[in-house]
Amino acid sequence: MTPELAAQIVKHFVLPMFESDAKKGLRRRKHPLSRSIENLSEGKINPQKKINSSTVFGELKLTESLYNELASIKSRFDTLKNDLEKAVSERDEFRKLVKTMQKKFSINK
Repeated sequence: MTPELAAQIVKHFVLPMFESDAKKGLRRRKHPLSRSIENLSEGKINPQKKINSSTVFGELKLTESLYNELASIKSRFDTLKNDLEKAVSERDEFRKLVKTMQKKFSINK
């Protein structure tokens, strides 16, 4: 199992179970952290700053955050790789054009 697959499983299957259970329990007990959990689930709080990473939930949120960052970096890498391949292709075309022009110039002399 790759780390990326594990992160996707955490994001799509494990975290929703924790978030649902945490919300249900906190609503019943009126825990002082209930507002923080609700803000976290609504995306108002950055999980890396507000969640204690020594808890299981914190570690899972950190995994999700790191996976999202990795996906963003991979996307940027793919874009740069495509741009580089395009630039190399254009360079090769210009080299061919220069060689053709040099041959024509040497023939006309």
